[in-house]
Amino acid sequence: QHHATPLTPEARQQIQRAFTNLTTKAREAQCQANLRQIASACLMYAQAHRETLPIADTIWKDVRVPLPLLFCKEAKTLPNGYGYNALLSGKMLQDIKDPSHTLLFADCKSADHLIHSFDDIDQHRHANGFVAVFCDGHVEHIGTIDPAQLMLEVK
Repeated sequence: QHHATPLTPEARQQIQRAFTNLTTKAREAQCQANLRQIASACLMYAQAHRETLPIADTIWKDVRVPLPLLFCKEAKTLPNGYGYNALLSGKMLQDIKDPSHTLLFADCKSADHLIHSFDDIDQHRHANGFVAVFCDGHVEHIGTIDPAQLMLEVK
């Protein structure tokens, strides 16, 4: 007969840490999926409007996405956990010189859900970083902001 050996406190702690890491990664993956779909809706809007991105003031009304996509479980205080790069408001897609380095949406901490500067990005929401989607549609987790590598403005 086999008897179960009780877990040591250290083993319990290791299991708890592993579970916490898995939960954190799952939430980050959900945010990446949400941002990918939000960006897709935004780019479809632009295609339908002469290749022009939405105006910042009406982005959340114009780009219609299901409400659950706007929710990030790590954004404790905001119903919409993401922000639109307000510096792209009304810009034509062709004017974005480096779409793979220009933020379109990201984890955001501003109440208006708009990113006017890097200070509006919730830089520590996911595992000491944030999730962002770029104008070319790719999504990534970013650990630190390097303004030389990430752009908000159309240059």
